[in-house]
Amino acid sequence: MTKLKLKLEYILLGIFAISFISYQLIQDNIRTNFVFENEIVKYLLGVAPNFFPAIGIPSFFIVVFLSLRSKNLKGNYLSVRIHLFSMPISLTGLTAWEVTQIFAPYGYFDWHDILWTFIGTSVFYLVWMFIPSRLKKDVIRP
Repeated sequence: MTKLKLKLEYILLGIFAISFISYQLIQDNIRTNFVFENEIVKYLLGVAPNFFPAIGIPSFFIVVFLSLRSKNLKGNYLSVRIHLFSMPISLTGLTAWEVTQIFAPYGYFDWHDILWTFIGTSVFYLVWMFIPSRLKKDVIRP
């Protein structure tokens, strides 16, 4: 039996999977069947669909970049700071989606959703900082 080696890509794909499973559960099951009158829980269930993708999308971008880049780009600026590039890309996309809801016929624009998108991106950055350096050795400079 072979032993599976823990790699950065596996951790990031796990973060992506957990965040999008959480998104789907909240969006499709929990919010539609929620009947209690607790305002805090209603608020958190309202902003969670923005919070979880803001954690998952940057991790997905990093995995895609790591799989597409060539090996001679190890010291490249983009390669070294890929997490700093993936966060604004996902933040811009999620914020743009929220802003386009202003013009959608049944869209609902909410500043709290944008705030929680920023909070989710900040949580991803904290998670990135807690990933051990030995796993990020191919991505960041020593």
